[in-house]
Amino acid sequence: MPALMTSIRILGLLISAYFQMTSSILAIYAKGQLGASISDVALIISAFYATSAASNLIIGMIAKWRNPKSSLIISLLLISMAPISYGLAGDPLILMASRALEGFALALYSTTALTLCSMTSNSPSERDASIVAYTSSLALGMMAGPAMGSLAIAGLGLRNTFFLAALFPAAAIALVRLSIRGSDAVPISKRRRSSLGSILGNGAFISAVCIYWAFAIIYSVFLAYATIYAKEDLFFASDQVALLFFGYFSMTALGRLFIGRLVYSIGKNRALAFSAAGAIALSYIISGSRSPQAFAMAFVLMGIPHGIIYPTGAMIIADEIGPESLVRANSFYLLSWNLGAIMGPLFASGIAIAWGIPAAIAASAIPMAVSLLLAGALRWASGLGNHKKGPFGS
Repeated sequence: MPALMTSIRILGLLISAYFQMTSSILAIYAKGQLGASISDVALIISAFYATSAASNLIIGMIAKWRNPKSSLIISLLLISMAPISYGLAGDPLILMASRALEGFALALYSTTALTLCSMTSNSPSERDASIVAYTSSLALGMMAGPAMGSLAIAGLGLRNTFFLAALFPAAAIALVRLSIRGSDAVPISKRRRSSLGSILGNGAFISAVCIYWAFAIIYSVFLAYATIYAKEDLFFASDQVALLFFGYFSMTALGRLFIGRLVYSIGKNRALAFSAAGAIALSYIISGSRSPQAFAMAFVLMGIPHGIIYPTGAMIIADEIGPESLVRANSFYLLSWNLGAIMGPLFASGIAIAWGIPAAIAASAIPMAVSLLLAGALRWASGLGNHKKGPFGS
């Protein structure tokens, strides 16, 4: 379904660019224009992940695959309301409530979009290509969003940038209405959904979820502490920190552009394991870096495992879980990211205070090491092979 895949890709680009455009300025807007305290800012940021995680949990427990078009439109309508309420907010409490609403809406959107692109075909190779196309568009949006946000702030100011950002989900709604039909996915069989126990008992599913969760911890610690370390200890200027993230997301996009070749060459399970191992190694390199050049190189290269882990895990889950249970499985997969993003800064904060930020960055790799060992043990115990299913491998 080439037309559907194109629509999904554009949709991913629009929403990813919107999210990065608004998220990158939310903290400075809350503190600078609404008078939020540091603790208020932390609550505003965490409100998104808390409601997103709760929504994924609820969707995973009760959701059924009915009409993806309706789910997308409802979620996008709610998303489009968020930046408008940001711009109209008069105090941090309203901003926090709006952020919580956006967390719910993005959880519904992300689960629906990932499930839809996982069900565009019964062919494993076409399904994998759809997942790669969608996640590549997310990476391109990650690159474009902050750049567009910077230009909008320079021309319009912080508050008006939120109103401009509302055009992105509005355009996404128009795209869904015009180009996506409720019947555009692989028909669901009459077979009963897999039980929660059977999904959670699937070793490949657990491996993908744990590695994705562990990478969310690394990434959230990077956001919270690596930038502070770069500015205060390595004397990066603010614009140089922004360039670090541009380089990071450029590598994320590059990883997703070449993921098809990678999994064809070594298989999905090995691609996931090697990316996890790379994230561990880069975390320790960054924590030990005392020169700006070494820090910047390792920081930017961390974007590559970021680019590979999410789509590879999604491909493995689509291979392992039947279409009738993909909404449930994808909900728990995306839930793992939100839990990791919540836990990461909390896990690392005490270490950063006691032993410094480099120690916190190094410690953030421990859950990934444990997850990698668990994945290896599960694969050994269940005898999982590196199946070759289509040109993307397994």
